[in-house]
Amino acid sequence: MERNIGRLKPRIKSRSNPFQNAFNALHLLQASSYFSRLQRGETTAEVNDPNSLTISIEDTVVKFLKVDTSGTLEKYSGYDLKKELLAYYLRYKILADESDMDQRILVCRKAEVRGHTFIGKKDEEGAGKEETFAKMTLPVDTNALRGTRSKTENNWKEFFGRTILLFQHTTSTVTKTLCLVHICTDTKLLNSGVPYGSGLGCRYYVTDITHLDCAVLKLPCLHRDNKYYYTYQGIIPNEIKLGEAGKI
Repeated sequence: MERNIGRLKPRIKSRSNPFQNAFNALHLLQASSYFSRLQRGETTAEVNDPNSLTISIEDTVVKFLKVDTSGTLEKYSGYDLKKELLAYYLRYKILADESDMDQRILVCRKAEVRGHTFIGKKDEEGAGKEETFAKMTLPVDTNALRGTRSKTENNWKEFFGRTILLFQHTTSTVTKTLCLVHICTDTKLLNSGVPYGSGLGCRYYVTDITHLDCAVLKLPCLHRDNKYYYTYQGIIPNEIKLGEAGKI
């Protein structure tokens, strides 16, 4: 990420419309990088990885790479994983309490969802600098904070945050492929519709891995510290439906 920002900053020369300038420069860098990978015969999937797992979830294929089968909920207690996982099951009425929660989890270092690659931690100690800052689309439920799921259709909103843990967990009735994310609570939209934030205020949240959309590049503001513009492939600023982290 730091290397991408270092390559991008010298290309931002406009002061009247720096975001559009950065957006155009980013697409040129992405096109160049993609062409170089094609020339080298690289793909995003590590198909020869013996520790990989392919999972079909409805109409989405998820590929787990660098799988570790020795994970436990206790191993990630620093992230309140057990608490957030139980909150997930309560939202979907899968479990009534934690008595039916298996302590074992299958963790992967890297996952591919709809052609996009996401990186998570292998343990609480490592991989902190390589987590993916991602865009995700989550169901916003007015009853979510009470641990129940409304009968009406949820509103889908867009959020930004880091992918902390990519994992699979099994209960007596279901196996769920999930992710623990650190959702930014201070994301806002510019008048132009471009998302931005500091990323300093966050909350943990467990959701389905299929709710991850794509990786996001954080562009530092040239005039203010701790302010970043968020851009990603296919961004349409005026069509972003930004959600509030306190309502999920």
